Amino acid sequence: MDDAEFLAAAAALLPPLVGDDIKVIEVRLDRSRSWLRAEARFEIGDEPVCGSAYVPIDSEWRYLSGWELVNDYADLLAQQISSAAREVMSAPARPAPPKSPEEVASRWQWLLERLALNGQVVESDDGSVHVLRGDGGEFTVLVTQEQWARIAEPADPHSDDPQDFNQLSDEEVFLVFFEDSLEWSIRAELPPVRFGAELKRSFREAKQRGEDMSRYMSRYGWFAYGPPDDQPDLFDGGTE
Repeated sequence: MDDAEFLAAAAALLPPLVGDDIKVIEVRLDRSRSWLRAEARFEIGDEPVCGSAYVPIDSEWRYLSGWELVNDYADLLAQQISSAAREVMSAPARPAPPKSPEEVASRWQWLLERLALNGQVVESDDGSVHVLRGDGGEFTVLVTQEQWARIAEPADPHSDDPQDFNQLSDEEVFLVFFEDSLEWSIRAELPPVRFGAELKRSFREAKQRGEDMSRYMSRYGWFAYGPPDDQPDLFDGGTE
């Protein structure tokens, strides 16, 4: 199926996934970026409040990210809708971004000092920032000073960091500016791709073959003690 048909199939699964308080008004393809996105417009309960959630949808990104099955993608889209709804209802207004070159430079210096907590910071002529960790690992930050200034205030007033700088996978070696935040990715190109697609497929295929899953969990460190009873099985098969 093409992208439009895939999105229509995923949209049909959304109502029970988003809860009773959120009404999905429209789901459509959005071509306003250099990558294809799905836009889900929603209303919240009886409140005169509405918003939109966005998720990349082109087939290459879906495969690289492990979201190539319709029901998995519907779950992802529902998660983004719920997150966007919470932000619309409760997120405090962000401070205005800095306008003067001095403010932009000050916030950039903050970023460099924060990254230095992870390792040696090297700025390249092309504008990228490389962080060389003490254990031999490294990652590259791809964001301009002006872009960083737009997100440099903590989203959580009780947090010192406006951004998650924890590199959870050695495969995710890029921290890229995407949709007004920095996102970890296995590649420099947008939209970002998180690590784990092949692992997810391996789990799903092994489970469908009836294999003993404990060896996979032991090898990859997933749910070493078994998932809690109330947690969904992330590796259930899905709809093609």
